Formats: sequence, C-alpha cells, structure tokens
Amino acid sequence: MGKCRYLPILLFFLTVLQGYSQEASERAYRIRKAQFPQQARETLKPYLEDARRLRYYKEKDQNRVRYLMRFKKDRLVYRAAFLSAGEFQALGVYIQPVDIPDDTWAAIQAYLSRTHTHYNVRRILQQYPRSQFPAEAPALRAAFQNLLLPEIRYHLILEARTTGQRVQLEYLFNAEGEFLEYRESLPANFDRILY
Repeated sequence: MGKCRYLPILLFFLTVLQGYSQEASERAYRIRKAQFPQQARETLKPYLEDARRLRYYKEKDQNRVRYLMRFKKDRLVYRAAFLSAGEFQALGVYIQPVDIPDDTWAAIQAYLSRTHTHYNVRRILQQYPRSQFPAEAPALRAAFQNLLLPEIRYHLILEARTTGQRVQLEYLFNAEGEFLEYRESLPANFDRILY
C-alpha cells in the first residue's frame, strides 16, 4: 500500500516534465508593413517596382527572430529573409523539380530515398544566401535573374513517414545536390480558425 501512495504523484511529475521538455520550433506570423524593418524594405525597394502580392512575416524561433517578405514578380514567387535588425540574409525563388538540373535532382532524390521510405516534396526553394556572395548586390542580382550558380542552395520542405507518423521536414542541399542541413518543422498553425 505504501508504494502505490506515491505512484500518482510520480506520474504527475513525469507528465509535467515531459510537457516542458518538448522542443519549440519556429512559427511565422503575418505582420503589417509598418512592423517590417525599414532597412529591409529599403534593400529590396529597387527590385519591387512591379511586384505584386507583397506579404510580410515575422518568424520566431527559440533563439532568433527573423523577418520574411514574400511577393510575386514576373510570374515567379520570391521569399526574402532578413535578420531582426533588417540585415539581408537570403533571397529565394519557389521552383518545381524540372527547374533543377537533372544530375542535381538525381542526387537529391537518391539521398532522400536512402533516408526515407515514403516522402512527398511539398515545396522547393532555390536560395541565394548572402553568406555565399561577396556583397548583397550580386546575390540580389543573381536571384532576380534566376541564375544557376554554384553558390545557390535548394531548400526542400517535404512530408515523410517516420515510425508510423507523418512529419514535416526541411532539407538544405547545395548546387551539386550534396546534403548540408536537416531539421524537423511544425505543420501549419491553425490557431486562427474558429469552429
């Protein structure tokens, strides 16, 4: 009888500690233009003359805040990422698998087939990261010309089945299709929907 008395208390603490140990991933929230950093808007201003559907987002993670701008220009959808101070980080173009060179796409598919039995690619972003270029002007120029350079990265968002459940994953590959980075991401946030 004495052993069972402490069992409910022990179970309670274990469930509470398990709840606090969950990993908090990033979430993106739509914001107004006035809340977006002025320096970031000035960086892209020359390129946004005929852009449509401008959307501004604030992305919060455990240890960083970054701002995203999504827009459509010349029938292509772009995504620009900035650090919290408005410093340019990367510019990307949403593409389809046919836009990737055949040998690069074959290398990416071979890697994904080795790591997952079932997967479905949801989105592909061809990124032009600022860190790979000598200055931000060449990165922006290359991105808006949609050039295939050795500095670009392919950011894949896919859904895969691991241990019986479907999870959303993000992979980063270089221009040759070599694996660079991987992380798990949360699915879309549906908190705004009221039933």
